[in-house]
Amino acid sequence: MHDSRPKAKIGKTILQDLRPGSLLGRIKKEWRALKHFYLDQERRQGPPSMINAGHMPPLIASPDGLKELAKGDPAIRLKSSTVFHEHTIHLKNNEVLLIYSDGLNEARNEDNIFWGEQPIKEILQKHVHRPTAEIGNALLVAFEKFTGDAPLFDDISLLLIWKK
Repeated sequence: MHDSRPKAKIGKTILQDLRPGSLLGRIKKEWRALKHFYLDQERRQGPPSMINAGHMPPLIASPDGLKELAKGDPAIRLKSSTVFHEHTIHLKNNEVLLIYSDGLNEARNEDNIFWGEQPIKEILQKHVHRPTAEIGNALLVAFEKFTGDAPLFDDISLLLIWKK
């Protein structure tokens, strides 16, 4: 009989328990340090859950304003005793969730000045009524304009989710 449940492979270990806490606990044993954000939407009946291990606090924007979610736990394996906490994300209609890596806000321009979090928040709030692809594009256009020809020293990751 074929087992069709989702699995993950870490090193030589195949995991069948993909709940966020179990998965990150196992990763922590295999790797020295890793920033990770785990978002689980398998429970289609309810809201998604997340574990934030070392990334920036996610942002939720709505036409009424902007809120920052909890910062989360340290990167995986920085402290062997770290316990990862799973949080539920409650998005209301017309809210946009932005999850991003620190490569976005910690990027520097040619004058060695950080881009920072404020432009990200302003762009997200300004474009909250637009489709997520347009919000992402607005963020990246502003980012590229700011950084110019300065070298990038980190990866840039972002995920936008809009609840209709």
